[in-house]
Amino acid sequence: MKKKLTLYFLCGIVSLLLIGCGSAPSKESTTKSSSSEKTSEETTKAPATEPKTTQTPETKESTTESSNEQSSVSISFHGYKISISSLWIEQQNSADSMTYRTDDATMMIKYNSESYDLTNELIQKSAIDGFVSSFDDYVSVDTKVSTIGEVPGVIHSFELSLNSIPATGKFAIFSDGENGSCGIMYVSKKDTKTDYANDFDSMISSVVPETSAE
Repeated sequence: MKKKLTLYFLCGIVSLLLIGCGSAPSKESTTKSSSSEKTSEETTKAPATEPKTTQTPETKESTTESSNEQSSVSISFHGYKISISSLWIEQQNSADSMTYRTDDATMMIKYNSESYDLTNELIQKSAIDGFVSSFDDYVSVDTKVSTIGEVPGVIHSFELSLNSIPATGKFAIFSDGENGSCGIMYVSKKDTKTDYANDFDSMISSVVPETSAE
């Protein structure tokens, strides 16, 4: 059982190791840059005495930024609806695995055909131990049993080092015990200013069976 639960996330480790080796494109940064250049150009061309120079695009830019921070996209994944914040940029998409990136974090959503009784304490422990054993520099922070998508689940938070970069993250596994299991995991740089932990918690709270979402 430990081997199966270890392999459950193993294919995602490669993606997580890439955190410090590049960055995902930032739509917000592109929008800001374009808006700032346009503002500068319009200000330069407009005569100082014309009252029209009081019209600036900064207010619109601020509204857009606020909207992006709060917006989310709902996806369907193996019988569940999951709301994902717009800060995550999709990288890879297959029937059983989805990967998202930001400038300093990686997230994976994965389906496993194996079903687990996550109400069983031994299986809960196996899920954690199997993941922990994949890393040398690993610190368990917190583990809790929770209901995710109306089925039993386990949420675990941790700290580790990836390519000598201090990192932190969480993973959640949930299963109805009959139709396979799903997992969601993120890892981010420890010194990031973005509250990925809160974003992860909101995403987990959003998980509902598709039948309930209709």
